[in-house]
Amino acid sequence: MSPSKNPKSLSPSKSKLVALSLAAVLALLILPAVPAQAQEEDEAVRPIAILLAKPGVLVRQLQLTDAQKTQLQAFATEAKNEIKPLRDNIKAVTEQIRTALEGTNPDATAIGNLVIDRHDDYEGIETSLLDFDADFSAILTPTQLTKYEDIKDRLAHPGRR
Repeated sequence: MSPSKNPKSLSPSKSKLVALSLAAVLALLILPAVPAQAQEEDEAVRPIAILLAKPGVLVRQLQLTDAQKTQLQAFATEAKNEIKPLRDNIKAVTEQIRTALEGTNPDATAIGNLVIDRHDDYEGIETSLLDFDADFSAILTPTQLTKYEDIKDRLAHPGRR
């Protein structure tokens, strides 16, 4: 059978078309799923991220002792130091994905790997936030913990009270 009749061999232009089509399908399937999944995960960690950004709210609302304030500061600093490089990398990887998708011959495998890398960074942020939450919760009195859980619930569901 001649190369042109072999169904498994594609001309260079058809190969580019297949690669472009595959990249487009990948983008349509994976990229919209990332924000949807992130939104579900955000329900659990979004309030923690908000409170991490404004620890003064916790100090005032929970009437933390001086020792608790010091521990909160240490936990917050550690979490922020873990999260910042992950956020910076997410921005860089997102730009790489955009650039790759805008290219003339997007490599679906490379784009898929970038999406996975970005997702791993999102999971790293989630882990850091949950670690902060666990560490901070462990130093609270039962009354403070109840108030803290209520604050997080109100932030996660703003119209529900």
